[in-house]
Amino acid sequence: IENRGYSIGSAYLLDNIDFKDGDIIFDIGANSGDLKIYFDNQKIKIQYFGFEPGRIEFQSLKKNNQDGNLFNLALGDKNDTLPFYYNPEYGDSSLVEMKGYNEKYNVTVNTLSHFINAKNLNKSKIKLIKLEAEGFEPEILKGLDKFTKYVKYISADLGYERGIDQTSTLPQAKKILLKKNFKIIGINNQRRVVLFKNLKF
Repeated sequence: IENRGYSIGSAYLLDNIDFKDGDIIFDIGANSGDLKIYFDNQKIKIQYFGFEPGRIEFQSLKKNNQDGNLFNLALGDKNDTLPFYYNPEYGDSSLVEMKGYNEKYNVTVNTLSHFINAKNLNKSKIKLIKLEAEGFEPEILKGLDKFTKYVKYISADLGYERGIDQTSTLPQAKKILLKKNFKIIGINNQRRVVLFKNLKF
């Protein structure tokens, strides 16, 4: 289990960040909660917020993170109810239709700005957003809206995972974040994970 934490920390380039107790971490696409294990390994007591729309994955997330703030919902650029294309066997579920999904069901979608307001986090600084949404990353980043300036780091999986054509979300995500004063400070080419830092944080 410890190795799963180290593995995800390495994949998302987290060793480049100086984390401290009390840091707020948003784990978007939390799956079963491996990211929290990374911080447990480091003995850092973070404020963890895990987001996972998948049914089976969310049950695992609850069992593995009983002291976390966990939310069985999806995130996007508007508050809505949208079809979720579910493929739990390979962790490829998405709000963007792709080939080979097992089933489709509706999920609640919030914007991050709505969530932050609803949870009274609108004056809080977020140390890290880890983002893995199987091709829906640009919509999630747009949904941050004015709160983007309160986020210091974003580590996002921007590989070739969007839709039937399996395109990369790197160009769109990069365009959104560069306009918001972020800079790329690291790239994991094996997984196409990109670490952004807010230069005005």
